[in-house]
Amino acid sequence: MASKKQKGGKPRSASGSKAFLVILILAAAAAAFFYYKPSLKPSLTSLIGGGVSGDFSSRIDSETEETLSRFKTSFILIDTTKHVDIKTKIVTRKQSLKAYTPEDANQIIEALKKLSEKHKLEFSAPPTGEVKGSSSEIYVTMSKGDIILQAIAIAVDAGIGGEKKLKGKLAIIIDDIGGDIKKTELVAGFDFPVTLAVLPGLQYTRQSVLLAGEKGKEAILHCPMESISDNEDPGPGALKVSMDRDEIIKILGDDIGELQGIKGISNHMGSKFTGDAEKIKIVLEELKKRGLFFIDSRTNSKSRAYDIAKELGVKTAENSIFLDNIKDVPEISKNISKAAEIADKNGSAIAIGHPNPETLMALKMKIPELEAQGTKIVFASELVK
Repeated sequence: MASKKQKGGKPRSASGSKAFLVILILAAAAAAFFYYKPSLKPSLTSLIGGGVSGDFSSRIDSETEETLSRFKTSFILIDTTKHVDIKTKIVTRKQSLKAYTPEDANQIIEALKKLSEKHKLEFSAPPTGEVKGSSSEIYVTMSKGDIILQAIAIAVDAGIGGEKKLKGKLAIIIDDIGGDIKKTELVAGFDFPVTLAVLPGLQYTRQSVLLAGEKGKEAILHCPMESISDNEDPGPGALKVSMDRDEIIKILGDDIGELQGIKGISNHMGSKFTGDAEKIKIVLEELKKRGLFFIDSRTNSKSRAYDIAKELGVKTAENSIFLDNIKDVPEISKNISKAAEIADKNGSAIAIGHPNPETLMALKMKIPELEAQGTKIVFASELVK
């Protein structure tokens, strides 16, 4: 049979045509493999990281945090540092924990070991069960090749949580909620009971109350009241000693109405107003009619609110300590411990803080320790009498 001619007049054999067709098909398949299945295509990050991609390291980081969260009552988080490489997107993290007992440390190590086995990571730690007594520090690493993805230092101190010596109920109130929804989300996201004192008339007042309820937290009205200092503005919805009875009741009613579903109020500022027996009595009489409690923030040592509330039969309680007059994590942590000691001595205590980063960090670190030692964390409404 005569051979066919290509364009240009040169003959091409049938076998050559078949070979060319096979090569063309293989090339097309390879292109489809790499370009239509991008998830299978080797990435630059994989090549640089020796098989570790940004997505993989992020997943390990997330699952490590999830694993540790199961032991939240077994340790205190001292420090954590997360790093994301700019080029490879690989996530690495260093953490420092303080376990309450050797048994707690061993359980944490075992859980991290199982996570490493699941993802075929290299795991380095003391053998489970060999951690005994107090130890300065134990090092746990989870690696892939030359890359350490997670490095965790665990200090063991059998003295901090092995014996539950404290008792009493402690309520934490976070004041000045309503102006920043991100701060509300952080406070409402705590794993322990917390009472959000929400200011009226702010951008996120109503949304903060709703969010608190959705997260299983308690919200109260943080009612603005006149301060002794003329330089301090209590903000929208404030009660002043110059107001008559009708005006006080009207403004108080508006403030309460904005925060639907609340069970009580506390005073925002108010060093002048709470010290005026006549004016604060008007507020307390109105609260009694509405079945609401009053928590005296004690911004004035001469406040009459608590005593008059008791006389009128209004459920009440008062602040034992402000946590964050100094915005410093160690100082705030000391004040949280003092609050627990007051609760231990008196049976209960209320501590008031604000939604600043230092306070939120100190609470996150310190409250699990206090719970392990026997302090019961409750809502403020549980302490009014």
